[in-house]
Amino acid sequence: MIKKDHITLLLILIFFSGIFLRLYNINFDNLWYDEIISFWVSSPEHSFAESFKIHQEIEIAPYTFNLFLKIYFHLVGYDVDNGRYITALFSILTIFTTLFISKKLIENNFYLLPIFLVAFNIFLISYSQELRVYSILIFFGSLSLLFFIKLLDTKTKNFDASCFFISLLIFSLLHLFSLFLISSFILYLLLIYIKKKKSYYLLNLTLSIISLISIFYY
Repeated sequence: MIKKDHITLLLILIFFSGIFLRLYNINFDNLWYDEIISFWVSSPEHSFAESFKIHQEIEIAPYTFNLFLKIYFHLVGYDVDNGRYITALFSILTIFTTLFISKKLIENNFYLLPIFLVAFNIFLISYSQELRVYSILIFFGSLSLLFFIKLLDTKTKNFDASCFFISLLIFSLLHLFSLFLISSFILYLLLIYIKKKKSYYLLNLTLSIISLISIFYY
């Protein structure tokens, strides 16, 4: 049996390693083509209407990420070096959401494994150093999953329901791939209802609203 102090130390080591790997040499490479598009579209020199028009002409993904990036550059300054720090931050936050999800789903000390896999995943590390939507998308996907799991508990709270709605709404507006997770939530609730005749009012209501917004948006 691993001692509690050793588990805490190992967890801290995993977290700091994941943070280090995401920040180390973050601006070593120049922006590549897709990053340049995001950087250009989100320029504070463009009006919101101009940014949206440019986005529509050269991007396939929704405007949400570039809008978020535009606001970010307004706050911290329009500089290439500032850009990748926001995606790295959300990638780091994903390690924390993975911790809470793992502790909800996995017993004993095995919850350390998914945290380790996320912290050291080469693809997540690579995307954390790109000025693109994926790191933010993964964070809001994991955050919505966390609150979905919490709302499956019979002791639901309005705070959890509100956080689930907000995180899932942002997630759904960031990328079309979000519809796969939303569909998985709906399918899971449907299976629970078929097998146990149990329904979740808040979850069903939230997913219905988000689905309608997504259909209209896309």
